[in-house]
Amino acid sequence: MPIEDEIKKLRAEIDRHNQLYHSDDHPEITDAEFDALYARLKKLEENLEANENSPTMKVGSKPSKGFEKHDHLKPMLSLSNVFNYEEFEKFEERIIKRINNKDITYSIEPKFDGIGISLTYDNGNLTRAVTRGDGITGEIVTENVKTIKKIPLKIEKEAPKIIELRGEIFFRLKDFEKINKNLEESGNKKFVSPRNAAAGTLRNLDLEIVQKRPLDVFFYGLGGHSEDFMAKSQKEFLNFLKLNDFPTNELITFGDKKHVKISVEDILNSRENLNYEIDGAVVKVNDFNHQNKLGFVSKAPRWAIAWKFPASEKYSKVTNILFSVGRTGIVTPYATIESVLISGANISNVTLHN
Repeated sequence: MPIEDEIKKLRAEIDRHNQLYHSDDHPEITDAEFDALYARLKKLEENLEANENSPTMKVGSKPSKGFEKHDHLKPMLSLSNVFNYEEFEKFEERIIKRINNKDITYSIEPKFDGIGISLTYDNGNLTRAVTRGDGITGEIVTENVKTIKKIPLKIEKEAPKIIELRGEIFFRLKDFEKINKNLEESGNKKFVSPRNAAAGTLRNLDLEIVQKRPLDVFFYGLGGHSEDFMAKSQKEFLNFLKLNDFPTNELITFGDKKHVKISVEDILNSRENLNYEIDGAVVKVNDFNHQNKLGFVSKAPRWAIAWKFPASEKYSKVTNILFSVGRTGIVTPYATIESVLISGANISNVTLHN
């Protein structure tokens, strides 16, 4: 296939999967499969001029039509990916070159598989909760977010005039299983994954339904804020969150480059024992002054990366072998399997071409 045709096909396919994941809450492929498509497109686009309509230049997808829209004070950008320590070292080399400082401390935290949220507090009072949306504009879901009992409605200590707090809303696995069991018993369609359940619940227009489902949340990111907010690092920011009883994750640690490798391995090893889904780790430069110096590229910060984990592997049972005939006559074998949840998607068909 000519490169131009493959790029066009990949852009359309990735846009469709972004729509399914971010707006429809119904992914058809795993995160690992999506990452492979994205990486292939990015490689093909390396020698081309930037195209603002390409998925590699966009964040998430446009907000749906069910909620009022609102612009974030500071964009909620996505993260560039690394998949191993060698790629992380290249990431650090770029940082050192830009800020001319080899003594860098990082924060390392799990990458949660939920739905991003941004809470705005004015003079300490929660006034607005907005979904990520396309990174610039999201949906106002304030009343739904207020049903999450762990979220403080007021910042009691050291509250700035205005601040955006970023976090991830999710379901713990046991709660997800209970929700799906109740849906099945009542004859309703089940959710395909905890992430889809969280997204569907957070954006449900029926507040009564939202109140019945135990949404959970972790906070980890700082958005826009007034000049009177005094935290100078990610570590100080997390201390501010803890001081005001915002839920933070117990696996977050801080350290140098060697510690990053150890901490990422620890998070990966804990993956199967957690009561919530993660698909990687997030590594951030700790110092906010360094973050400001490093700045951003088109849709991602230069001071943070997502360290993606290998695809999850699970056993299932093959129920049938079938063959698909394409329009050019190529026959592709595939198997139907007993449905299994992997990386946030229920898989019931697998290709056998390789």
